[in-house]
Amino acid sequence: MPESGKVLLELGEQLLRRGENAKAEKVLRKAVRAFKSDGEMLAEAKLKLGVALYRNGKVKKSLRVFKEALNLCERIGYKSGVSRSYTGMGVAYTYLKRPLEEVLSYHQKALDVARGVGSLEDEARALNNMGVAYLTSGRLEDAFRVLQEAAEKARRSGVRDLEANVTANLAETTRQMGWLDYSARIRGDTVKVCEEMGNLRLAASQRLALALTLRELNRLEEAMEAAGKAREVFERVGDKRGVKAVESLLEEIKVEEKMCPSCGAVIAVKELDYCPLCDAPIKEEKRGRRLFGKGGHKGTRRR
Repeated sequence: MPESGKVLLELGEQLLRRGENAKAEKVLRKAVRAFKSDGEMLAEAKLKLGVALYRNGKVKKSLRVFKEALNLCERIGYKSGVSRSYTGMGVAYTYLKRPLEEVLSYHQKALDVARGVGSLEDEARALNNMGVAYLTSGRLEDAFRVLQEAAEKARRSGVRDLEANVTANLAETTRQMGWLDYSARIRGDTVKVCEEMGNLRLAASQRLALALTLRELNRLEEAMEAAGKAREVFERVGDKRGVKAVESLLEEIKVEEKMCPSCGAVIAVKELDYCPLCDAPIKEEKRGRRLFGKGGHKGTRRR
């Protein structure tokens, strides 16, 4: 086993866990070249390269790499690799809008192989990707059922990045089902796992998603706090698109806030018709001041 290849593979895995996918792709390409004569390690490098390519938007290239990995894994009898190759192909086909039944057939093959060898990690991964296929197709009840099972398997496997992916998908599924409180709780758990892994970019994205759900729940102060923390991380990692998304959300929340016309306090609970600080009524405008407005005002709290 080439030592340099092993180091490259481990580095590529770490970069994927941290969400540094562009760097991971470069490193894993080198790992593939380093493992020319080592079947199982070459298969691992190809599988992880397929993930990096997919995350970097190179879906057709990722599909080709997953097919190469499948052929290699079947030839050398590497069952875990066979399972992950199948589900990687299913994920790519989901993105390429192939029919749901075709996509599910790949995930089912992956699941059957994983269960045959007793791999909780591979089983959770196949179930997670199957759940995403259902979610993408709008079959929310099926997605919820499968992702619940995936979450339980992922927790038992102890693979934290997989657990984060599953809970993020479960949070989105329950949000679309209208179970907003449940979704917010799951999303908060996902943020914690991402932070523990050191995947700051994913943690920020999940905080932004949490802020959107809290806004739907009219918990505006909590939404602003979550969005503010997401913005801090996006700025730290240089994600301009993420910063812009947060700023857009904060502007929308400002429009929804009410301001007490007497003391200037921001009221972030829509149902209140009085100021909890000075008891002044806030149903009507006073002295020509707006209760709602796109611009900033003295009472606005920025988190």
